[in-house]
Amino acid sequence: MDLQIEVLKIIKDYKYEILQDKDWWHGLPEHDINVFQLDGEGDFIISIYKMDADGSCDYSHWENLPSLTFAQILIL
Repeated sequence: MDLQIEVLKIIKDYKYEILQDKDWWHGLPEHDINVFQLDGEGDFIISIYKMDADGSCDYSHWENLPSLTFAQILIL
């Protein structure tokens, strides 16, 4: 499954928690996902961190998916 589609499904399932927390993390077997607003304002940034084979993660390297607005998350 495409990672972006999987992440959007997760965001849909947890959208109210994400919108309330404004800095939300979710772990998958091969990735950590962080959905957050900078300074609690603006669009939500979606950062993906790849897990190493040993289950650790180097949080200094990530990939961003396209950002989402509050309204876009709400209608998922």
